[in-house]
Amino acid sequence: MLCGKKGIFINLLLFPTISMDEYYDRLAPGYDELYGEEQSRKLDIIMARLAREELDGAVLDVGCGTGASLDRLAEASGVPCVGVEPSAGMASLYRGGQELISGRAEELPFPDGYFSAVVSVTAVQNFSDVSLGISEMVRVLRRGGPLLVSCLWRSGGKVRAVAEALADLVVVEAVVGEGNDLLFCCRRV
Repeated sequence: MLCGKKGIFINLLLFPTISMDEYYDRLAPGYDELYGEEQSRKLDIIMARLAREELDGAVLDVGCGTGASLDRLAEASGVPCVGVEPSAGMASLYRGGQELISGRAEELPFPDGYFSAVVSVTAVQNFSDVSLGISEMVRVLRRGGPLLVSCLWRSGGKVRAVAEALADLVVVEAVVGEGNDLLFCCRRV
């Protein structure tokens, strides 16, 4: 198990060739302790935006990690929430009442237009193919539905790739800075 943020950093230095899935599997036991408060602040903004929507179907959370957001999103939106997470270690920690499935953003196992809203909190910069992952999130989102995606602003060229992919596929209504992230508030037209 990793100890604190310094332990994680040291672990990455010692094992620089581990996959992103393996990294998050190792990080999983301490993830909520390390990042829970930061993720909660972003989730508060997302929930406030979703509260203004008239949602009539489930919300999808792509890259939901330990699933800490799922029950909060369901409660705030008044509809069920489904999480998709590629890391078995992260997903195994979820103990709530919503559905969490193993999967990747680039291959979402849902029909077109299935969800009334789609969110992704600080995960998009980890997608193996940012454009494909965003395209898949838009595909499973109903027309007119909100897409709320946060991305680490310091993730180099990934922020530009996220912004460009979103601009090509949805209307970006606002970009909000929160801590280390930019939150893109979008709508599928």
